[in-house]
Amino acid sequence: MKVHLRKRRPAKGFTLVELLTVMTIIGILAALVLGTFKFVQEKAARSRAEAEIKAMEAALESYKADNGTYPRGTGPDALNPASSGNPTAYLTSSKALYQALSGDGTDQLVTTGGVASDGKVDTGGKQYMEFKPNQLITTSGYYVIDPWGSSYGYSTLYQKDVESGSTAPRGNNPTFDLWSTGGKTGTTTDDFAKWLKNW
Repeated sequence: MKVHLRKRRPAKGFTLVELLTVMTIIGILAALVLGTFKFVQEKAARSRAEAEIKAMEAALESYKADNGTYPRGTGPDALNPASSGNPTAYLTSSKALYQALSGDGTDQLVTTGGVASDGKVDTGGKQYMEFKPNQLITTSGYYVIDPWGSSYGYSTLYQKDVESGSTAPRGNNPTFDLWSTGGKTGTTTDDFAKWLKNW
């Protein structure tokens, strides 16, 4: 009996359909990973902003205990949280917030070689909060910024309206309003809903 051995054919490469299928699967997995990473980053930023707002609220309460009032000024007394969704309009009030809480009325931080080091004040009054360098930005003075790089909103407009005898004070709190736009710069209802705020 004769045994016939079949000759082995050389292995074929992948077909175009197989390659496209594998590439599609890899693309879907990459999109899922990137989407999850973006979600985690956004959630971390929101958590950090909430913690910073709570810390600033506590510092503002300490400021009031010592001074009998919350920090006031031209910026905070004019900023209306109900109508301003653009953080560039918050610069004056953000600077007032920094100066009051840091005790640094001259915007001078402790520096090392001309670079802000630890956020401790060099001169000024009592320090109610120590800001980290990633919480500040400078543009002719220091401003308190949120994790998205925008100024925090700080308003004492309600107090100003009450003092001027208004029967319909603007603002949300009789004390102060403090918020972050959460990286949004619009004024739509959806944008306002995503703000992180103390009211």
